[in-house]
Amino acid sequence: ATEVKLQKALDEVMKGRTTFVIAHRLATIRNADRILVFEQGRVIEMGSFEELVAKGGRFEALARAQYLVTDKPAEARESSLATKGIVEG
Repeated sequence: ATEVKLQKALDEVMKGRTTFVIAHRLATIRNADRILVFEQGRVIEMGSFEELVAKGGRFEALARAQYLVTDKPAEARESSLATKGIVEG
């Protein structure tokens, strides 16, 4: 309940603004327009939550570790990517 209240408050404060959020809890940035993933001071991935999960890289592993992503059969994953116009590779 507290996390939901915090997220609603953040969403309201950030509305219509460019906002930088540094987060370890990925649920905090789930609705961000663009997420940058840093490793040793370098950007290693960039995209929306859905794009980064679809890439299957470092961000996807972190999201899975925080139980924000569940296993989906490969066919379902490919189908959902196709409907979003996302091409892997």
